[in-house]
Amino acid sequence: MFSKDIRVVLVGVEGSINLGFVARLCKNFGINRLYLVNPSASINEEALRFAVKGSDVLQNAVIIDSLDKIISDVDVMACTSSVIPLDKDPIRQALELKEFVEKIENYKSVAIVFGRESTGLTREELEKCHMYVHINAFKEYPVLNLSHAVAIVLYELFNKYGVERSIDLVEKPDKKDFEVMERILLKAVSKTFPRERVNEVYTSLRRIIYKSQPTLTELRLLTRTLSKLVNRLETLSKKCEERSGEALD
Repeated sequence: MFSKDIRVVLVGVEGSINLGFVARLCKNFGINRLYLVNPSASINEEALRFAVKGSDVLQNAVIIDSLDKIISDVDVMACTSSVIPLDKDPIRQALELKEFVEKIENYKSVAIVFGRESTGLTREELEKCHMYVHINAFKEYPVLNLSHAVAIVLYELFNKYGVERSIDLVEKPDKKDFEVMERILLKAVSKTFPRERVNEVYTSLRRIIYKSQPTLTELRLLTRTLSKLVNRLETLSKKCEERSGEALD
C-alpha cells in the first residue's frame, strides 16, 4: 500500500505470462489499480496462474481504449522507456527512475505507463505523458522485460512512499534497550581492560553498535552475551580471590 494513489497502466500488453506477473507485482506492492489499454493478451487461465495471489487485481483490471481516460483522472502520467535518443528529440528527454521518484513527492495520484513488449510506446502515446522515465541499465542492452521493469519501478516507489511494509515487522530497539546494553557493555569493558583504557574502548564499541543499527533481537542477543561474559568474569575473579585466601591461610 502506498501513501499516494499509484496506478499501473499497460499499453497493448502482448503476453499472458507478463500480464499475470504484473498483476502479481501489483499485489506484492499493495496496488489495486491496474489498467489495460487495448491489450493483445487476454485475462485467461495462464495469466491468472502466473498472477498467483494477484489474481483479484487481474480480474478487476480496467480495460480501456485510450490513455486519454487515464490523463483526465490523475495528477501525473509518466511513460517508461529503455530508449535514450542520441539526437535531441524533445519527446525523449528522460528522468532517471530515482530522480522521478523524488519529483512526484507533491503529487497525490500518479499513473506509470508501460509499453508493449515488442515495440514499446508509440510517439503519440509518449506525447501524452507528463514525464519520460528511464531505468538505468547496461548501455549495450538496456531493454528490460516488461514485468522486470514494473518490478523495479514499483520497488523504488514503494521504498519512498510505501506504508505497511514487510520490513516494518522487524522490531527495532528503543532507548531503554540501548541503555541496558550500555550498562552491561561498560561492565564487560571494565573487567577486561586496564582502567586507563576503559573509557576509550567503551566509547568506540558503543559507537560501533549504534552505527550497526541492530534489530531488537540482535541487540538483546548481544546484551545477553555480554551479560554472560560479565558473570563468567565475576565467577573467575571470585575463585581467584578464594584461592589467594586459601594460599595465605
